[in-house]
Amino acid sequence: MRKTQWNNPTPEIGHPTMSTPEPTPHNKIHGHTLSPSVNSGLVLLALAAFILSRYLGPIFGGAMPAEFADARTFFWSIVLLDLGLVVPATIVTAIALFRGTRFAQKALYAVLGWFALVPPSVAAMAAVMVARSDPAASVGQVVVLTVVAVVFMVFAATVFRPLLFRNRPHIA
Repeated sequence: MRKTQWNNPTPEIGHPTMSTPEPTPHNKIHGHTLSPSVNSGLVLLALAAFILSRYLGPIFGGAMPAEFADARTFFWSIVLLDLGLVVPATIVTAIALFRGTRFAQKALYAVLGWFALVPPSVAAMAAVMVARSDPAASVGQVVVLTVVAVVFMVFAATVFRPLLFRNRPHIA
């Protein structure tokens, strides 16, 4: 339950005004309370690290995934999209959230739109590959990609919820 506080009288009106203090977040690290923006920024950095980790092997001379052996150009176009656009946009958005800039919330919605839509489609493609007995398919990869897609969707739904349900008329 929130406590109501009485502010000092306003000089224009001459009577006290009521205000409700902002709810305090319950997330603490080493005794410091983290704001929702900082929490979102930390999650975005984790998402960027996950995307980056998928390409570390091929970038540093490791083997390219088997399913891309015959489609090297396709593989590198996906790498370019992910590492040239998605990861930098995610990191810039995280920094904007840490700094509290004006565009941070809009950027968060844009980045989460990608994270909410693309990973489920990749998980679905992996599931179809397994269903069609593709030699490059892996049930383990389907499971991992599905779990990641669900985690991304839950985070996106949490962030988008206030945007979707504010100023809506109540239906009786």
